[in-house]
Amino acid sequence: MKKFLVQVFFPVSAVALFLTSCEDVINPDLEKANPILSVDGWINNKPGTQTIKLNYTVAYDDNIQLPPPASTASVQVISGSGKIYNFIENASRNDGSYEWIPATTNEVFGDLGEKYTLRVTLNGETFTATSTMFPVPPVDSLVFEYEDTSSPRANKGYQAQFWARDLQGEGNLYWIRAYKNSIPLNKPNEINVSYDGGLSAGSGNDGKFFLPPIRSGVNPRDEDADGNALAPYQFNDSLYVEIHSLTLQSFNYLKEVIDNTNRQTGFASLFSKPLTNVSTNLTNQNPNGSPVVGFFNVAAVSGRGKKFRN
Repeated sequence: MKKFLVQVFFPVSAVALFLTSCEDVINPDLEKANPILSVDGWINNKPGTQTIKLNYTVAYDDNIQLPPPASTASVQVISGSGKIYNFIENASRNDGSYEWIPATTNEVFGDLGEKYTLRVTLNGETFTATSTMFPVPPVDSLVFEYEDTSSPRANKGYQAQFWARDLQGEGNLYWIRAYKNSIPLNKPNEINVSYDGGLSAGSGNDGKFFLPPIRSGVNPRDEDADGNALAPYQFNDSLYVEIHSLTLQSFNYLKEVIDNTNRQTGFASLFSKPLTNVSTNLTNQNPNGSPVVGFFNVAAVSGRGKKFRN
């Protein structure tokens, strides 16, 4: 008895037709979830007021523009040496902002190498998290260079790079934040984090200049109506670049944010990583108490700005 192996190939166009012809619009009834406290606790040693925001999460299909504030909380950040920084609610903003205002213009928050504990008390529950302020290298310089390419979707035109050298010693983690004309570049594909000046651990870049993908991560990713990339910078544009220090936990958190927000569309989305809940370093001191989401990080910051002139 003979056996035959039969192979069947479907044209890509036929597969696409099959996929598109099977689309049905459905409106599932989503289970209502209870509001959860969300903590936005990214503070640093830049001069001026430091803000921690407390809000409640909302259901996916709730038709509201801003999440409701979590008011009447007690918010403190306590240093390892016992110094207490009180963050007072700014009720006039009505957005869950709790602020620490320096006593003098020369006072900045925190000290390098110090460990800090966030303590939030709300509705009889206490939530805590810890973070350490690690150092960062200075931003040596900013440069603008013209890059030409034949690809219409490439980010051609004048592009910017920053130059900085990773601190000696493995395990230095950074968040590079850029501002074009004072507007932060905060799209999902513009989040720029670095491990020892490279992309990840084991890059062998300890103590060296930041690698090109990180240096050029300060360019905006703007497109026209046809999806073609716009020139990143033109004459008289300004660029300001900051390097923020991260802990390993906050570095991993931002990587998770990137994976969950900077996602491919169309057919390629079938091969993307599945969506997952991002991690948190906050815990409820009552193991049986309410859940909490968000993150707390204390950063040192260095920065440099430049105006692009011909």
